[in-house]
Amino acid sequence: MRDPRRNYVLVGAFVLAMGAALLAWIAVLSGRTGASDPYYVVYDNVMGLSPGLQILYQGYPVGLIEDIQLLEGAGRPRYRVDVSVRRGVRIPADSRAVIAAPGLLSAVVIDIQAGSAPEVLAPGSEIPGVEAASVIAAVTGVVDQVEPLLASAAEGIPAILANLERFTADLNEAVARVNGLLAAENSGRIERTLSHLEGVSANAAGVTRDLRESVARLDGLLESARGVVDENREELALAVGDAQQVMDTLARHMEAISHNLEVATRNMSEFSRELRENPGVLLRNREGGGAAEPKP
Repeated sequence: MRDPRRNYVLVGAFVLAMGAALLAWIAVLSGRTGASDPYYVVYDNVMGLSPGLQILYQGYPVGLIEDIQLLEGAGRPRYRVDVSVRRGVRIPADSRAVIAAPGLLSAVVIDIQAGSAPEVLAPGSEIPGVEAASVIAAVTGVVDQVEPLLASAAEGIPAILANLERFTADLNEAVARVNGLLAAENSGRIERTLSHLEGVSANAAGVTRDLRESVARLDGLLESARGVVDENREELALAVGDAQQVMDTLARHMEAISHNLEVATRNMSEFSRELRENPGVLLRNREGGGAAEPKP
């Protein structure tokens, strides 16, 4: 016969195990597992904060808010927020604890933004705090900035509509002109113009082809001339040598040739002067020449 107490013991053990697992799971979710170091932050406004909310370090969960206390004095109320941070997390001295909300509908958290200072805050010291900007105030400020813009836009709407009407009228006029250009009479003219342009293009193609043929012929002539020069290179060299020799000879006798030309020119000038002064000299020379007797 089975003992019913055994079943009670098993059921109780299972319930206790599930309770312990639930407590451990809640502790893991709340971040209260392991040793922690205390810190505190002072704010002027703690709207949205409450004990048990998460503490993030560069977005990573590292602790919880333990308590919020009101600090009176200094002319205005301030609030001390005690937090516990997982032991081993090194917080630079110039870090800032910012009140932030990860999402629009998310709970408010304190996000510790790490600084760059080599010094580290000791446990129990203050982390400089920065209040979060009010979403409602920000939206109100945006609305205040947008309202003048909307008013200016409302004042400019009639002018915009007038400009739009003028633009529409101009567009209609342009469409009417295009329709007039595309009429039957103008279509024929456009077709004839296009045909003429096609003919001009064909003529231009023919001229281009003729130019290419002429260029090919000139290339052939140049090749032929190059061949002739290559074949008669020696003869051309001899002809150039002969021409150079003739030029050298002329250069050597140029002084004598110039002297003779100068004498001949002077004699011709003298003869012309005598003829101008006494034209009969030429006739007497001819008569004397005819009457002269030959010498024995």
